Amino acid sequence: MDRFIRIFSIVLGCIIISFGLNYFVLPNQLVIIGSDGLACLFSYIFTSNVYINMFILNAIILLFSLIFIDKQTIKLYIVPAVLIPIISYLTSFISKSYPIQLPEMLVSILVASFLIGIGYSFIFKAGYKASVIFIVEDIFSSSANSFKLFI
Repeated sequence: MDRFIRIFSIVLGCIIISFGLNYFVLPNQLVIIGSDGLACLFSYIFTSNVYINMFILNAIILLFSLIFIDKQTIKLYIVPAVLIPIISYLTSFISKSYPIQLPEMLVSILVASFLIGIGYSFIFKAGYKASVIFIVEDIFSSSANSFKLFI
């Protein structure tokens, strides 16, 4: 039962993140934090598919982190790193069919930030790490611990 709740929490968090991304970030050409924001920026500049950009950036960062971080830590990043681009792509058709227009850009920014933050919190509470950009933090903390061994 506990495993089911964790999986449900991860999937629900990914759905909430994709809702905020598809309804408020992408239509208003906003850039959010992390690799998802970098993928959005690349899609705005190069007119490429944002979901493919997310998946490729997440894969590159995960593969690069294998050099510095143990595999147990990386396992916490893999499920959300794969699910967020896939669920965002699958739900993008809903946002195109039923768009939501808010009167002000600031309101869109606030709603997008709120939804993405709530989605990340569901994933964090399930014991996983939502954005692969936090791997950089883990790399620096593992490097700092390794450096302390030599001093």
